[in-house]
Amino acid sequence: MIKNIIYKNEFKSNGKGISLNGINNQIYNNNFLNNVNQIEIVTGSTGNTFDQGSITGGNYWSNYDTQEEGCINENLRDIYCDSPLVLPVGQDSYPWINPNGTPPIQL
Repeated sequence: MIKNIIYKNEFKSNGKGISLNGINNQIYNNNFLNNVNQIEIVTGSTGNTFDQGSITGGNYWSNYDTQEEGCINENLRDIYCDSPLVLPVGQDSYPWINPNGTPPIQL
């Protein structure tokens, strides 16, 4: 049973982007921008998902959007980092390379 769906929000320049408590929450298609702690997972919060697969995608994380931070996008035709963002509980398997899942700029 899904508890909460956190979808299409912007969490910007806060101490905490969100503090997640509970089980089976779905968090996807959000922008996490320059928060001190992008996401806080309260102990006992399990079964949360941070993406909806390759068609819908995950979230944008400003601390995971460059090669130095681990976001590499060798396939410049898609909007995702090639590797998942591992979170304290779970992972975002399809983190966006740009806010709102916008495509990369083609040169």
